[in-house]
Amino acid sequence: MADTRQRDCGKFNAHTKQELVMIRFRNFCILFTAGLLPVSCMNDLQVSAPELDVKAGSTEVKAGEPVVFEMNGNADYITFWSGETYSDYSHRNGREFTPGVRNKLSFTSEITSGTQGGQLTVLISNGFDGNYMDYDSMIHSDWTDITGWFSLPHGKGRVESSAQDISAFVYPDRPLYLAFRYRCRPQEQHGEASRWVISNLKFTNTSEELGETVLYDLVNSGFRITDPFSRTDAACMSSVSQTQLVMQGRIQSEDVPAAAYETEHWIVSRPIDLTSTRDIGPDRPQVLRGYAESFPTTYSHIYESPGVYEAVFVASNQSIRDCKEAVKSIMITVSE
Repeated sequence: MADTRQRDCGKFNAHTKQELVMIRFRNFCILFTAGLLPVSCMNDLQVSAPELDVKAGSTEVKAGEPVVFEMNGNADYITFWSGETYSDYSHRNGREFTPGVRNKLSFTSEITSGTQGGQLTVLISNGFDGNYMDYDSMIHSDWTDITGWFSLPHGKGRVESSAQDISAFVYPDRPLYLAFRYRCRPQEQHGEASRWVISNLKFTNTSEELGETVLYDLVNSGFRITDPFSRTDAACMSSVSQTQLVMQGRIQSEDVPAAAYETEHWIVSRPIDLTSTRDIGPDRPQVLRGYAESFPTTYSHIYESPGVYEAVFVASNQSIRDCKEAVKSIMITVSE
């Protein structure tokens, strides 16, 4: 059963409208700046309604078999929403996500230099109050050592730790904090301080609706360095970026005698909330036709999982002042 709708773009599918109008707006600006755009064009930026007709070769298929759609009409832009997760037309303006009860943590660790072992500890807490400036209070908060849960390198090398379940530390009324503690013992006796790199860090949540979803990574986990030796010549050489955490103690030398003593510093995350409902942003379509491209007469899509899907095709004509759409939907039933 097919459904066809004509309408002005309006507030619907706002993100797609912005993306597609960009090209036309850029071309308009070039012509206007060059004096090549007639005044009549500036006063008449209305667009005609697009035309679109779509038929499916079959509306009932098995998982893994292609569905072939035949199209004809007249439109500047065409997008396709399969109806699958993250490409669902009904979530074009945003998707509200309610986390499930299973939460995992994973990361990759690497030692790139140095010889001192046993320097890194992985800690998790629900009791830390978020006061990063009070070092003594922070380190004496209720931290649980989970280092043994993860595979870590012993000497130079890189290890990708498997995801570990941290659900026992997740509560609706209390955020959790993740910390990496780096302890450097006297280097004359214990070897040169090692340089640790943490990357690919992910907090994931598994829900019935979306499966496994990344809720936090190094971009939004807000890690920060807390170093009680920051005002001394034994200050750490660590750094934080959106791609990696680097942990390293000051290398002992004649110019840095303080590095001969034991030092310690932490890299601690922002409060991590794995229970609240949140908007994870709009689903996205597949662009089948851009403004400068030819009109597609066929399109094939494969559904990998059984279910009933609403396949939606959106045709649009747009200018910087006007936008009109034609929406065509077809229900597809996929069996095992």
